[in-house]
Amino acid sequence: MPIHSSDIVFLGDSITDEGEWAELLSHPAIKNRGISSDTTIGVLARLSEIVTPQPQKLFLMIGVNDLSNLGRSPTEVTQTYREILTRIHDLSPQTHVFVQSVLPINSSLFFGQATNSSIRELNSQFQTLAKEFSYSYIDLLAHFIDAHGQLDAQYTTDGIHLNGVAYQRWAKLIASHVLSENSAAV
Repeated sequence: MPIHSSDIVFLGDSITDEGEWAELLSHPAIKNRGISSDTTIGVLARLSEIVTPQPQKLFLMIGVNDLSNLGRSPTEVTQTYREILTRIHDLSPQTHVFVQSVLPINSSLFFGQATNSSIRELNSQFQTLAKEFSYSYIDLLAHFIDAHGQLDAQYTTDGIHLNGVAYQRWAKLIASHVLSENSAAV
């Protein structure tokens, strides 16, 4: 479906893709542009078609596959992420962008290259970038970790992907940003 200026776009990898955002948030103008296994490099390559229509809002979560599948460092991922934010700013300056933190993994269930330490470092850099671009930053990681700093097992079956309970929690955490005209960072 084409994107329109009144739309709210969710952009990312499989974690975004698997969310039924329009249903979870009861909002028909939501367009899901998550793609399984996507990376910051992939998002950058397809970004123009997403932001040229100048959507109203864009919720971005991307980066874990860069760490896990490509073995990129948080600094390398952040360089590409900066390019993404620059392109959004240039092509769609009126779009309200929400930089969502990358979620943690549960290392007892997931055996990719990503670690929670690298994810925390990445999120710290993303938060700095969000501030630099005057975009809203949403710290989701803090709401999904257990006492050991892992993705809480109640939210996952494989240590990285989310279950329905997790998506309901995520939706509650961002609902006010989706539905309001003006939203501040969380």
